Amino acid sequence: MLTESSEGNMKTNIIGKPIDRVDARLKVTGAAKYAAEFPQNNLAYAFPVRSTIGKGTIAAIDASAAEKSTGVIAVLTHKNATRLKPANIMEVGLYGTLPGESLLPLQADKIFYVGQYIGLIVAETYEQARAAAELVKVNGAARAMRPPPAPCGCGSCPPRHRCVYTSLPDTLGRWQPATQ
Repeated sequence: MLTESSEGNMKTNIIGKPIDRVDARLKVTGAAKYAAEFPQNNLAYAFPVRSTIGKGTIAAIDASAAEKSTGVIAVLTHKNATRLKPANIMEVGLYGTLPGESLLPLQADKIFYVGQYIGLIVAETYEQARAAAELVKVNGAARAMRPPPAPCGCGSCPPRHRCVYTSLPDTLGRWQPATQ
């Protein structure tokens, strides 16, 4: 409960006093209900298709197998995604993005980094969306990247360093050995 003093400063009569948490017993016993535990009807689940190259252009995307997959509602790529208004560089920081991060997803065929979202599968279940994402075939034309200062395995790289030449993520973000 808040009260106002004659000087206009807000004072409380709760701060510093013990109060009972009415939900504490339910939470510590595991009986509390959280928002995700209330069933909802007609939910859809999405799973991204991610780039496996660090810089380049998407030459072709074949999503026909994913579109025919059980439970798939939609497959979004740069070819069919809704066009978004370009980000105003002066407002970008107001929306929780990082400075310099103005890339809008699924708007162009350009790839700027490994793991960039280049597609999105929407399905009736999470499992169906993830399985369909595996079926999307992407052909990209990679551009030359600057090599790292020292290749992995040379002994001068920091511990646990992942060099782009020795491991790459697949479309689900799992790191796989690079093929020569």
